[in-house]
Amino acid sequence: MKSVSFLSLLVFLILPTALQAQVANHVVISEFATRGAAANAAGEFVEIYNPTNQAVNISGWALQYQSASGSSYNPLATVPEGTAMPPKSYFLFTSPTWSGTPAGDVAWSGSGLADNGNLRIVNASGVPVDRVGFGSGNNPEGSVAPNHGTSGNDNSVERKASTTSTAASLAAGGAEEFAGNGWDSDNNAADFVEQTGGRHPQNS
Repeated sequence: MKSVSFLSLLVFLILPTALQAQVANHVVISEFATRGAAANAAGEFVEIYNPTNQAVNISGWALQYQSASGSSYNPLATVPEGTAMPPKSYFLFTSPTWSGTPAGDVAWSGSGLADNGNLRIVNASGVPVDRVGFGSGNNPEGSVAPNHGTSGNDNSVERKASTTSTAASLAAGGAEEFAGNGWDSDNNAADFVEQTGGRHPQNS
């Protein structure tokens, strides 16, 4: 009986630590959309999130995109000097024709995003910080995240707040609407959901 009690106590002590380890200790890609309700570039955005308890200087960081079958990433946008993300905050990249709300922090130039592909953020030294392959993207962490459709819609692909997050729990009015988007098991398929309850881009 004592050994059973000891094992129960050990599991009780270890489990919260194991779960906490799934919350990223670095900035992550937290939500993205490759089209809007009108199926055009005006609805494209990529949101990143700082799940840590410290401010992160993201000066010179870059958002990069690689096609679904590509072999190299191309720059989309670079963060201006003097930019920091406070703890538990968001930063929003948008297309140059973004028509959604809120306003983006940085608009990219050039071509936008396809329905299937790969996104990553790199720091000012070019070192990758986080990446996600979606749809038929060929460079995911683990397995690919879903895309959010191939026809016009006003949804997105959203990172989970916890291992049990769902589109409903993360959507407006859901239990995890304000829980952050920091769940990171290094498997895009397990860390993102196809959001069917509407998009929720957030800026700094």
